[in-house]
Amino acid sequence: MVIISDIQLPKDADGILKVSDVSTASASDVSARTDPTNPSTSAFIKADVNNNLGVYLGNGEGGGSLNSTEYPAVQVAGYDGTNFSSLQIGRTGRLETYNTDKNGTAQALLGTAGATAILGDSTITPTADPEGRDGWNFVNSVAATKFNLYYFNGNQEIITLEKISSVFAKVYINNFASLSGAPFFHIYTKPQGAGDAGAFYRSRIDYEIDSSVIVGIGEQVILWGENLPNTPCNNRLIQLKTKTTNGPALGTEEVLYITLSTNSSATINEKNITVSSMGFNTSDMGGTNGIINREFKLLSGGSGGATETTLSALNDKISKGSDDSIAAATGLQQNVIYGRNDGTGDLKAIKCGTDGNLHVFDADITSGNDATLSTAQQVLVYGRSQSGNLDAINVDNNGHLKITINDIEAGIINSINTNATRKNVYNQVLTNVNISIGNSTTSSAITAINGSNFSTITIYIHTGAGTSQSNFSYEVHKSYDGTHYFFDSNFTFSALGSDVNANPQPAVVATYGFDAQFIRVKVNNVSESNTTAINAYINERQ
Repeated sequence: MVIISDIQLPKDADGILKVSDVSTASASDVSARTDPTNPSTSAFIKADVNNNLGVYLGNGEGGGSLNSTEYPAVQVAGYDGTNFSSLQIGRTGRLETYNTDKNGTAQALLGTAGATAILGDSTITPTADPEGRDGWNFVNSVAATKFNLYYFNGNQEIITLEKISSVFAKVYINNFASLSGAPFFHIYTKPQGAGDAGAFYRSRIDYEIDSSVIVGIGEQVILWGENLPNTPCNNRLIQLKTKTTNGPALGTEEVLYITLSTNSSATINEKNITVSSMGFNTSDMGGTNGIINREFKLLSGGSGGATETTLSALNDKISKGSDDSIAAATGLQQNVIYGRNDGTGDLKAIKCGTDGNLHVFDADITSGNDATLSTAQQVLVYGRSQSGNLDAINVDNNGHLKITINDIEAGIINSINTNATRKNVYNQVLTNVNISIGNSTTSSAITAINGSNFSTITIYIHTGAGTSQSNFSYEVHKSYDGTHYFFDSNFTFSALGSDVNANPQPAVVATYGFDAQFIRVKVNNVSESNTTAINAYINERQ
């Protein structure tokens, strides 16, 4: 079609084009008037040297002008069903287009609340595709099971039935033994109360696969109904030609749900389908909505983290691997922690017992080098000596910390006196003290050692005439600073006939190597009812 803008060719009553009415023109020239009623507006229609018609575009859509003596011109227009409009170009000469399509995507991850909503009343539980392909895999491993995937919900937006141009789904059909295993589409419209075809819908439109269709095992295809989908795709397109309608299915009815479904009549394991995505297209919705092209993608998380929901499912996917390497060839899937053997450089899996506790072998714990940590594997605590060396802190066979008195530095309390000896006399620290049952008495403290060194201390305690030593308990308390005292369980008292002063009253004695500077005794009356007169003596050191 050629449209010559703003120029009307004159013609006679029989529709024959008039020749020029300009007197200076030859009879074969053709002219045209810009105003058909005014002959003075007539002008010759021109052609270039190649006899190509020249057209002036001064008032044509798109503007601009054309030198008709050099370039032929054709104005191109499009028809929108009502009017012709010329195509627009920009300043660079490129065609300008206006896209009224509204392309949109959505997605749902398997195991999420969104996935649960899409599955609706499905009785098959989907899993990740066993071949690692995108989508949800459905297998009817239990009889009379099916899936219904609700991928459009009209409770949140309004689209009428007449606006649905196409429905489609990208699927892998892994088993196509019969038509009963193939998926199909449902479109449900909203109920209106009277004349509804179903309990929850007014009309239902179904699109089912034709019996003549051939599908390769595991082939990904695009199933579609009504019209070809607008959404770009590179897969084979298969139309679901069998369309059935239940209900009036008027174009003005509002769409309630669009679903991709299967039936429950298939034989066990006959239905094996991986659904990658589902979608629909509309015709022009009008206004700012334009054409809606929507695709809903189903994600299984196969390219991300683990999707297992139970510990037992996860345990099945954790292997021990190889102690010597983590190479893929070992079949290793997941290992928690590996360590390197310092002796051989090999990798070793860190082991734990059935209770989950980490296994540590005594042979693997070394004392290391006292001066450095270069050869130590595991050392709990190190200390630094005055010479600057690191020394491993020692313990005895019972795990008690070993302390050598020679390592106590001068100035902490007092300097060490290695010549401490016993005095010939005893210091009386309790004199005729009476204590009733359930009570106790503590002697005053004495400086047991003039200095700080192991030295044997002897303590005598007599409890008074008519008493029994077994009715009392005895404690020795020691202190390094004269303020903080600690119970010393190493003093064990035994019965003695008389004390050091030849007192015939019952007495007890205890002797032990003492390592503190201050000492005191405590006597507890456990069950002695006789009047007591407690006397206690401690020999000092010098």
